[in-house]
Amino acid sequence: NVDNVGAGTLHYATGEGMLAYYPHRGPLLAAARELEGAVPVAYRLAYFDTLPFARPRRAVLTLIRLAGGVPPNWHWPSDTPAGVRWFQVEETYAYASRLLGRLLPLKEG
Repeated sequence: NVDNVGAGTLHYATGEGMLAYYPHRGPLLAAARELEGAVPVAYRLAYFDTLPFARPRRAVLTLIRLAGGVPPNWHWPSDTPAGVRWFQVEETYAYASRLLGRLLPLKEG
């Protein structure tokens, strides 16, 4: 899951939930722990689209950018395309590509 990546520092979630906390697990999380470029966060502010999968302990991972512990411009009037740092969206794409490349190496030929 890729969520709110228009500005801020890139994080990978180690879990999510407000009242109940659901740890993330699986090969994507293991790969994220080994790959430089993102910081781990136990996300307690809200939940992601991965919650229905994290709850029954399925393998999930969320990438999110945070500033001061929250997504920049999150549901504020400043939450507009002008607030997006497109180079950070591209950096997130590159990180996600490297992450997937560790699990799904491309075959040549």
